Amino acid sequence: MIHSIGIDIVEIPKFAAFIQKQRHKLNRIFSAHELAAWEWRGKAPSYLATIFAAKEAVIKAIGKLNILTTELSEIELKERGPGQFTVELRGETALLCRNIGIGDFHLNVAFNGSIAMALVIAMRRVG
Repeated sequence: MIHSIGIDIVEIPKFAAFIQKQRHKLNRIFSAHELAAWEWRGKAPSYLATIFAAKEAVIKAIGKLNILTTELSEIELKERGPGQFTVELRGETALLCRNIGIGDFHLNVAFNGSIAMALVIAMRRVG
């Protein structure tokens, strides 16, 4: 059963500018695994913009009242195929999702030359 839905859109050129100006902040937003995958892809801004959009969509699916207690670094996307990711949560964000009954996430991402987007469906925990 669906708990909630989150969506986010990121402008890739603006995100590329953020990467250039704020590179020192990337470790607070992205996991070592996500940054390694980005480097493997030649540091394409579209890749990190898509991951960022997905993290923001997860936060939105968790719910507005919980945004302040959710850290982007506690949301990790693991690639399981081209453009296919699973969502792994850690820390307070994982605990929060257990407490509000979220058991899993379904994620769809897409990007073109200028926009990255993500749609997340948070599923209720069964049982």
